[in-house]
Amino acid sequence: MLKVRVKHFLFACVLSFGIIVLLGLYDASGSMENGKNRKDDEDNDTLSDDKYINSLLNGYQNTHADTPKDARKRTSNLASKTAKVIKANTEEKETNIVGESNSLNDNTDLGQIRASLAQSGVPDVSLTGSETSEGKAEDTAQDAVLTGAYPSGQGGKDAVALPRGKLTEAPNDLPLPVGPTVNEKNRDLLEKVSPLVKLPSDEHWPAVLQPSAGAFYDSINFSRYQPEDREYLQARLDVYRERAQVVGEICRSKPELMVPTNINLFTWDLRHDPNLVWCEISKVASTSWMVNFLRLAHYRENDESLKHLPQEEQDAVRFEVHPKNDSLHFRVFRLYPAPNTTQERARVFANALRFIIVRHPFTRLLSAYLDKMTTLTPNPPTFNFRQLQIDIIQRYRRKETADASPFPTFAEFVQFVIDSTASLKTLRDWRTVMCWTPYWARCGVCAHDFQLIMKIETLDEDDRFLVTLADLAELKKVREWRHSGGNKGSTAKKYFQQLSTQQMLQLYQRYQLDFQMFGYSIHQYLPLARDAVPGR
Repeated sequence: MLKVRVKHFLFACVLSFGIIVLLGLYDASGSMENGKNRKDDEDNDTLSDDKYINSLLNGYQNTHADTPKDARKRTSNLASKTAKVIKANTEEKETNIVGESNSLNDNTDLGQIRASLAQSGVPDVSLTGSETSEGKAEDTAQDAVLTGAYPSGQGGKDAVALPRGKLTEAPNDLPLPVGPTVNEKNRDLLEKVSPLVKLPSDEHWPAVLQPSAGAFYDSINFSRYQPEDREYLQARLDVYRERAQVVGEICRSKPELMVPTNINLFTWDLRHDPNLVWCEISKVASTSWMVNFLRLAHYRENDESLKHLPQEEQDAVRFEVHPKNDSLHFRVFRLYPAPNTTQERARVFANALRFIIVRHPFTRLLSAYLDKMTTLTPNPPTFNFRQLQIDIIQRYRRKETADASPFPTFAEFVQFVIDSTASLKTLRDWRTVMCWTPYWARCGVCAHDFQLIMKIETLDEDDRFLVTLADLAELKKVREWRHSGGNKGSTAKKYFQQLSTQQMLQLYQRYQLDFQMFGYSIHQYLPLARDAVPGR
């Protein structure tokens, strides 16, 4: 009997071992087949750019030692704490803070991106949630300052650090806000002089316009234009149709973004045919086009008090960016107000040529950095940017560094942006950010069907198209250009060489929708990273 039991036991062991071997061979075969399929997918360009970037960052984080473990842990903890505080602040004070190209080649080449770095990437951005009735209403005066009702501050290369005085030192264990705090005194003054009119939301406004892929252009009567103008307009139509089509396709794939969004900072030009509605975006030719609109309105053109001055000096006074108790933006808003009723506002908006101007998200962020982080008195004074500078330095500058600059480095600023926006997903979340708000959130792109998408990289051609199409005669002989810092390839290169590959990929994640909607790529920036592998 004992021998029989031993035989049975040995037989069971052999049988179990055989099954385990067979399962192992099957699993290995499946893994090899899956690996082959994945390689085939990549070879056939079926792996999306976003998934590729995702794999890049994961690989980078696992295989690179650019950041010490304790620093990575600190950053992770900071992002977690920041997420909690941002959520609380957003719910408690939603309306307190409502929120230019370089010569680098911005061609998107997914194959080259995949070939250049095959080991890391960024998690896909998942936008969820929708606007609530509370999220639709913004404070108009705050909205005005947010995107430049006060102009850019002047540079501070030779500036020296001012005594901190009443500036508060931020404890290192507390998360930073998504932007500067509000100077209540300046904000109250601004509210008194703001020309913006906020209408209550109703069934007419704000409106949601479905993406039309540039259908507006089908209604243009080209016979009204001179032959040369007609030829130019028709030659450029496909460019703008394609830009609008790409944006529309992405918006349709994210219906949660196609929600009513009450944006008070539109410029409404009802003097031209077609009517124009412009959504101004800070650091993207915004000052240039504000001056253009003043020229179109013949602002102070016959002012007798200026007649004794040469024309150049007259223009300097007429288009002064920041005169006392006024601003360039407020002058434009007074001259181009929105219609007074929600019904009329919705009607004009639906029939107007709606346009925005964008640029590569990275060069825009660099422009914002140069404007807000490299001077001791950055504008607008409504926001405490100087305090934010000090907070960033205190949080991110290593104690052992020899850098004694009173301003944050570009890398320190970028890390602040990455950490402070880690939890922002919805349009409502992002509108608590200022100056570096993504385009899709700043202008409610998916709700407003912008037919003309202009780019800094092609602004000469785009300006000519708009000026010709709407017969903006006052601008045909004038080329207004007040593009500020960060617009030269050499300048951008110097700053982006401060960043690690991980920072670039995380920054891409934060602005992923802008990259997708407007056809930009990070490919030309990755080789600039301080830890980039030469020749890859």
